[in-house]
Amino acid sequence: MLKRLGQLGILATITGVCFAGALSVSAQAADEPGYKPPRVDVSGNNMQPVYPNTAVFGAEQGSVVMQALVNSDGKVERMKLAQSSGYDDLDNAALAAVMRWKFIPASRDGQFYEMPKWATVKVDFQLPNAAPAYGVSAPSSGH
Repeated sequence: MLKRLGQLGILATITGVCFAGALSVSAQAADEPGYKPPRVDVSGNNMQPVYPNTAVFGAEQGSVVMQALVNSDGKVERMKLAQSSGYDDLDNAALAAVMRWKFIPASRDGQFYEMPKWATVKVDFQLPNAAPAYGVSAPSSGH
């Protein structure tokens, strides 16, 4: 089931799926007084990344850290993988989802920057603690 990020809370865990959030202030403007980095817009229709079936069946989990270049309209212009989860399918699912997200652009003293600014986004993929058992039991022999 897909959930909007606003329903999750920015760093809420949905077991067996993933959670996401913007992490850090970009180094280029961190020291500017009144600076707010670009951040994920949790009030809109941003959907959490889909946990790929291949990753579920392969018991893959991990964190993907990305850099998103966010323009003054809150759209992602470019993405960079900063830290891989170690699994291509998880990395690709996170990158594809975040590329479609809406962000709140970087601002200083309430004024949005005209130039795009980088945001760091982390997506954690976590499997449920107890995976369902799909075993087939042998029929009893009746002896």
